[in-house]
Amino acid sequence: MSENDCYLCDISEKAVIKARNKGIKAYVCDVDNEKLPFHDGIFDIVTCFEVLEHVINTDFVLSEINRVLKQNGIFIVSTPNVNSIYSLFAQIFMDYPPIASARYKSIHVRDFTLKTLKIALHINGFEVSKTL
Repeated sequence: MSENDCYLCDISEKAVIKARNKGIKAYVCDVDNEKLPFHDGIFDIVTCFEVLEHVINTDFVLSEINRVLKQNGIFIVSTPNVNSIYSLFAQIFMDYPPIASARYKSIHVRDFTLKTLKIALHINGFEVSKTL
């Protein structure tokens, strides 16, 4: 592992093949059920964009991310915020569930607001330093 290496884990074999074709070290991994295929404390930065709302075992995933991060490493995460202004509008005026929420025939299994995401991160050993 060199200083500027980029790694990827994805449940999709097609996504992993595309990443490998671009020179990224990629692994097929079901993060909801499998440990990440890396040693403890090896990454300076871990990103997780639009993933947590798809996994059932959020605490397992977050604990695995924390495990592979170096002490004082940076974790950048994003999830849909079901408390967005658009979601509130849809609920109040259109009688729709929150936009991007877990609902009938949705691929999302977990809903997050900024508050609930911060709670999940805190429970799993992260300190939130900045939100957007």
